[in-house]
Amino acid sequence: MEEPKKNPVLGMRCAKCGAVYMAQALAYPISPDVAEMIAEYVRKGDEPFISYEGVRLGQCTCDDETAEPETEG
Repeated sequence: MEEPKKNPVLGMRCAKCGAVYMAQALAYPISPDVAEMIAEYVRKGDEPFISYEGVRLGQCTCDDETAEPETEG
């Protein structure tokens, strides 16, 4: 029996907090707008990665000036 085909996903991970905040299925073309966003994220220092297992997205608030700072208890 043939294994199901796994499609690669390009993910972006925040270099500061580690949140995965973007995913793009590579089975489909990347639009010019999304390509520009990816380039900007990489220029900021965030980390692109490829996954064949899928990704779980999170919320990155590192650049959100309205977010409450985390405090250690």
